[in-house]
Amino acid sequence: MKFSIEFTGSEMMELHSIARGVWEYIGHDTLQCVAEEKSKNINAVSITRAEVIELVLDAGRFEDHMKRNKRLRSLVDRWMALDYKQQQKAIIAAFPFDRYGM
Repeated sequence: MKFSIEFTGSEMMELHSIARGVWEYIGHDTLQCVAEEKSKNINAVSITRAEVIELVLDAGRFEDHMKRNKRLRSLVDRWMALDYKQQQKAIIAAFPFDRYGM
């Protein structure tokens, strides 16, 4: 996948790892909210991959994680230079399933 800003294979792996880590951090609470909204058990709800990616990118934790890690700080400016659609495309491979739930 071509981006206006290039990332090495290992940098892409780091970005995917960050994305999965953010989802692990916010996923349970997100699914709990969905379950409550639908008056269902948390084990009976799921959300789409697109929704997961949107939540991961919108949480602000993605960039925060890069900024707190000395090794990843060099990625922040290049990541922020991508437009939102490019950011979505960059991390889609981190989430291979169509739906996510408990």
